[in-house]
Amino acid sequence: VATIIKKDMIRVFPVPVADFAAPISNSILNPTVHFTNTSVGATSWAWDFGDTLCTPVNNISTMYSPNHTYSEIGEYCVKLIVKNVGGCTSDVTKCITIDPQFVLYIPNAFTPNGDGDNDFFYAKGEYINDFEMRIFDRWGNMFYYADRINEPWNGKKNNIGEIAQQDVYVYQITIKDNKNKRHKYVGTVTLVNGE
Repeated sequence: VATIIKKDMIRVFPVPVADFAAPISNSILNPTVHFTNTSVGATSWAWDFGDTLCTPVNNISTMYSPNHTYSEIGEYCVKLIVKNVGGCTSDVTKCITIDPQFVLYIPNAFTPNGDGDNDFFYAKGEYINDFEMRIFDRWGNMFYYADRINEPWNGKKNNIGEIAQQDVYVYQITIKDNKNKRHKYVGTVTLVNGE
């Protein structure tokens, strides 16, 4: 019978655990996402942000807790692979969404004189589900109503007859955005007669 003991001949490393935290969704108006690394027992990190529109250099990172800016709306699945000093690996994949953001632009004056330039009053926007616009004269009488964003006011009462007098009119615009959140806008628009 013979016995031999060799100290530290085999070293067992703990297995790392990959994990990270990030917002589930961000708006396209703020498309930079901060990833917080919560991995345990790792010494190196490899991120794939799932953004195939980026060049490969911009789509990956080896930083501990990186930021990444997305250029398009959509869902992106982010993969983190971690490794420890013994070469053991672990990975995790989580998906985030870059949401569209509604925008609405409302002018403050128009000149309905038929010259083809600025002849109509209307709002422009994106990612709007429902739209209502009311125009009132200075005495509070409703002058025009539209329930679609592509129905402009031409300066006439109910878009019929003669162009109204030069004056300041009050608009009330109510919309529902792409997340069905209601928004209300009240302001004034100046109708300018003349060449």
